[in-house]
Amino acid sequence: MDCRDFWSHVLICMKAAQPFIKVLRLVDFDIPAMGFLYEYLRQTKKKIKHNFGQLLASYEPILSIIDERLATQLHRPLHAAAYFLNPQYEYRSHPDYNIDIKMDLYHCIK
Repeated sequence: MDCRDFWSHVLICMKAAQPFIKVLRLVDFDIPAMGFLYEYLRQTKKKIKHNFGQLLASYEPILSIIDERLATQLHRPLHAAAYFLNPQYEYRSHPDYNIDIKMDLYHCIK
């Protein structure tokens, strides 16, 4: 591996890691972050797409890893319900809500 390959890999890592570092800082505060976590991660995925110039082939492997981790480790009904019921997001339109978030809300209520 020559020097240019090394630095191009470093750049790829930085483009993907920088948005996550921001999320870690936000959830590390003393304020409760559960109601904001889905929104933070949605914004993080959006920022990663932007960092890679909206080129699907560039960011798709990274987002697939994120989605896999979310599905197996983080996606819990309580997190989804906190996101759905967060008053900060309550009065805006909800185009990003999917059926899974609503079903998790109903699961928590049940």
